[in-house]
Amino acid sequence: MSPDGLVYIAPSLSVKCKADNHSHSWAEHLKRFFKCGDCCAKTISYQRYPSQPCRNCSGRNFNRTSLIEQNTKLPIYNVEYFKIADAEDFNSHAKP
Repeated sequence: MSPDGLVYIAPSLSVKCKADNHSHSWAEHLKRFFKCGDCCAKTISYQRYPSQPCRNCSGRNFNRTSLIEQNTKLPIYNVEYFKIADAEDFNSHAKP
């Protein structure tokens, strides 16, 4: 608890608290990642569900998500466009 009576959870100690030599304690917390269902903005929470509304749209519709999104939009290629080289093609281009 700081001299101001503030009790909060933060990823690291703030610069002001270090400079003023405030008392602090360390604890292990699990970080959970959420995405807003309305605007798709990401947020983190140390509780099971975010207690604060979305910073972007003030909504409270959150869905669990991962830290890094999987890339599901892979390019689709036309199979006929690519030609598979045969051994004969390599031999015809070889120097005598």
